[in-house]
Parts: sequence; structure tokens; C-alpha cells
Amino acid sequence: MSAVKVLVTGGTGILGRALVAAYARRGDHVQTAQRQQSGSDSAHLLDVADGPDVARLLVHLAPDLVVHLAAESVLAAAASQPAEAHAVNVGGTQNVLAAAAAMARPPAVLVASSVLAYAPADVARLTGAIASPQSTADLQAALHDVSTITHQIATGPGPAHEMLTSEAMARRIDAMMASVQSTATHASSTMDQVDALAREARTGHGLVHALIYDREGETMVRNLASAANEVGAITRDVRTGNGGLHQVIYGTDLAQTLANLNQVTTQTNALMTDIRAGRGTLGALLVDPSLYEDIKSLVGNVQRNEVLRALVRYSIHQDDGARPNVTATPAAPAGANQRVLPTATPAGMGQRTIARPAARPAVRPAAPRP
Repeated sequence: MSAVKVLVTGGTGILGRALVAAYARRGDHVQTAQRQQSGSDSAHLLDVADGPDVARLLVHLAPDLVVHLAAESVLAAAASQPAEAHAVNVGGTQNVLAAAAAMARPPAVLVASSVLAYAPADVARLTGAIASPQSTADLQAALHDVSTITHQIATGPGPAHEMLTSEAMARRIDAMMASVQSTATHASSTMDQVDALAREARTGHGLVHALIYDREGETMVRNLASAANEVGAITRDVRTGNGGLHQVIYGTDLAQTLANLNQVTTQTNALMTDIRAGRGTLGALLVDPSLYEDIKSLVGNVQRNEVLRALVRYSIHQDDGARPNVTATPAAPAGANQRVLPTATPAGMGQRTIARPAARPAVRPAAPRP
């Protein structure tokens, strides 16, 4: 269906606004005419009591349909100014109908009536509840309450009066609103972070994504559950068993155990203090260089003793038979500085001649330590 060009008089009223919106939703081209300018390009200033103005507007717009709603609908205003009400309600309707009939292609005209067009009995039935004494009394009571409240607000005292007149209250309200705005900003930032975390958990590759979406997450959860069960079992054993940890936590001799531990710690600290001070053999080894030189000289002398080294080699290479008696006898004229020692041979035990080392100067003992 093609769009219809519609002109609505009285388009700013309750019924007019609803009708204009309905035509616009349907896709029609809607123009309005009213006594007050609204600033819209589709609204035209018009007094329906002025016949020539009505005719010029209809010729200019050339509508397909005219919906005539312009009227004085307030009974009190019509009663106080009956001539003006008659000129608008009756004369205005006549002007719209006459202008439409005089056009080369007359538009359709829809005239809306009012509740006063109904029979008096129908009007009485519709307005009877409102005109009852109880409704009047309720309305008067409500108006009295409203008057009392507004008078209290205007004159005070009270919070409402202070909100409107007190500068201190205004500052407190401003501070409160600033705090609310700051809280709202923080809440919005927090929600953005939560949304980002949720998006990362849904699309990322982190632990949360793995726990929720990956099969490995299920395995990880099972492992964590197993570990938690083991920790629970250990905790239960500590609580109900008789082990050392149970005794430390729940035992009655905890004080004695701690005392013994403190005593051991004290003795260990004293021992380490003596060692660092050079007391005893270990302390002398750490802080006395002369003792170290004495031990080094002793070890060197042992290493240089050929007889002792021969005995060591012999003891290593001897067979499983009986140990022979080792004797040192002067060797043949090969030299005076020789010793003859038994040696093991395939046929039995023989003798081995080794040279006796030349006499070495005696090692001077170290000066006694204080």
C-alpha cells in the first residue's frame, strides 16, 4: 500500500500525538496543525477559527486525509468563554469541511467527537462515581494533604526545607552525589575487568580456561582432589595418631620436648662458640696455623719413609698364606745403606733388597701451644 498524506489538526493533544505516531509507524507522510508552534518541520501554526487560513493550508499541503481533532475540550474554559469555544469547536469544524470541499481533489475528512456527544444518561453513568460525595471528600482530603506538605517544605523546619534552602545541606548532597558517582565509576571499572577476565577465561589459554573447557583441566581437578584427600588423610593421622608430630601438637609432654630442644640448641651454640674461639682440637685446626703445619710435616715424613711404604705395598699384595716374618738384614757389599725384605714369588717367599735412605735431619717439633 502506498503512503498516505495525512493532516492532523490538534496534533499536540493526547489523542493527536498517539495518532501521529501510529501513522508514522505505518509509513505515511504526517503533517500537523496546532495553535502553538512546536519547532518541527512537519508542524504548522493554524487557528481553525480562521477560515481563509484553513483553506490556504489545505491547498498548500494537498492531503489525502484530514483528521480534525482541534477543539476546546476543557469544560471550564468553554463555560468561561463560550463565544471562543463555539468559534473553535463549531466554526473550526465548519471551516475544515468547507475548505476540503472547495479543493479540486477533496480529501477525506475524519471528525472526532467528544464525550458530550453521548446521551445525558450515559454521561451521568460515566461521571457518577467521580461526582459522588465520597469521591469529593477524598479529593478534598488529598488536596489538603498536598497543601500541608508543600507549606512544610516551603516554610520548614525539616529535611525537605533544608534541601531546598540550606547551603550546608546542598554541599552535603553534592558530596554524596560525587561519592555515588565515584562508586558507580569504580563499579563500572570492576565490571569491565570482570568481563575481561570472563572473556579471557572463555577464549584464552590460561589455567581458568583449561579448568573449564579443556580435558586436561578435568585431570588437573582430579589430581587436586586426590592431593586434597591425601592432605586430609595426613591431617587426620596427625590428629588421631601417636607419631611425633601428633605429640608435638597434642601431646602432654610438649613443654618437656621443647625444653630439651632448647637445651640441645644451647649446647650446640656453646660448642660452635668454643670452636670459633680456637678451643679444643677442632678449634685449633680452624684458627691455629702452627698445628696445621705440624700435621702437614708429619704426613710428609710418613710419605717419605721408604720402609713404611714398602710395608704398605707388601701388606696389599700378599697372598692368602701365612704372613712371613719380616726381617731387615744387611745386604751384600752392594752398599751399607740397604735392607733385605722378603718378597712374594711364584715359588714361595723370597727376599727383596731395598736401599735404606740416607739419614734425614730430624724434624724440629713445633713450639708448644699456650
